Amino acid sequence: MSGRLRLTLALAALAGWAPLAAQGSGSAEGHVAAVAAALARGLPPPIVARLLTVAPNEPPGPALHAAADLVAHRFNADSAADLLVDAHNQGLRGVRLLDVAVAADHELQRGGGRTPSDALARVRAMLPNVPAPEAGVTRRGTKGS
Repeated sequence: MSGRLRLTLALAALAGWAPLAAQGSGSAEGHVAAVAAALARGLPPPIVARLLTVAPNEPPGPALHAAADLVAHRFNADSAADLLVDAHNQGLRGVRLLDVAVAADHELQRGGGRTPSDALARVRAMLPNVPAPEAGVTRRGTKGS
């Protein structure tokens, strides 16, 4: 058994999914896959464990994906987890956590000398009213981009 698989199963046990995964429960298998994907993307195991324990009865995929996105964009992993926990505590769930990650990335890209810490602080101040990202839409009758 590989080290990553062993760690994934240990985190699944921490979240209480191991018996469900062993029985072939589809949702538990999805949860374990989300943990494995977060670890593969470089999310530190303590951050994964923290996010799993914040909402043990909710699918972990969106929170883990949002955290991994923030870390991939060079945000500090602990600070990213803090922001996502704050967002969760203010009622944001599921894909809305991904909106939090997108908002932080957009704040960072706005420039003006903003640091990742500044961007996270600005998004934290918006909670729970983080805007959903605008979808790129091609209007009917146009050729698109």
